[in-house]
Amino acid sequence: MTNIMSSDEEDFAGFDDGALEHPTPEVLKSSKGNDVLVYSGYIFYQNRKPIDGKHYWECKGRSHGPNESKCAARLVTEKTSTGHKILSQTATKNHNHEFDPGHVVQMKYRTQLKRRAMEDTAGPAKVIRHASSPYPDSVHEQFNSAAQRKVIQRARSTNVPQEKEPVDLHTFEVPEKLQKSVNGDKFLLADVRDGSERALIFGTTDSLTRLAGAKY
Repeated sequence: MTNIMSSDEEDFAGFDDGALEHPTPEVLKSSKGNDVLVYSGYIFYQNRKPIDGKHYWECKGRSHGPNESKCAARLVTEKTSTGHKILSQTATKNHNHEFDPGHVVQMKYRTQLKRRAMEDTAGPAKVIRHASSPYPDSVHEQFNSAAQRKVIQRARSTNVPQEKEPVDLHTFEVPEKLQKSVNGDKFLLADVRDGSERALIFGTTDSLTRLAGAKY
């Protein structure tokens, strides 16, 4: 699948130019899972803990730039049922640096991938395919397959409640997430009970096919 865009279209594939003309604050997740705010194409990090429902943000350029060129842009927002509402802003129209549409789109895709991973129990390949469908190839190709699978794994591990330790074999129920392989294939092939005995058989049909065809 190839996407061809003219020079008159978006500066960066996947970036919405309308966000600059009609800015709306949007909270995304960083690579470390922290909240970041995107406003008018610029990225803001929280610079203190929320107080009375108010969230305090400073431009990425303020916390990461050299001392002589730190950006002074700051925002105060209030979380609502539909997102974040701007309460006050300082120097947001006078950033001393250009915004980075590539970084914004990367975070949008990563956030979408995490959301899809938590909502869909399918294998990583299918999750990646669905999450990347709204984006051109140039966006999700910035993440290699291993990196995208790691995002999915982390999202699912933090979203799943801790399983209780089994009391005994007879009452133990295999968690649904362990009944499938990492590729989403059936992994729990059989649950055999015979009187006081019980056997759980794990494997994949592909493995059984290869085993059946083995000479030894």
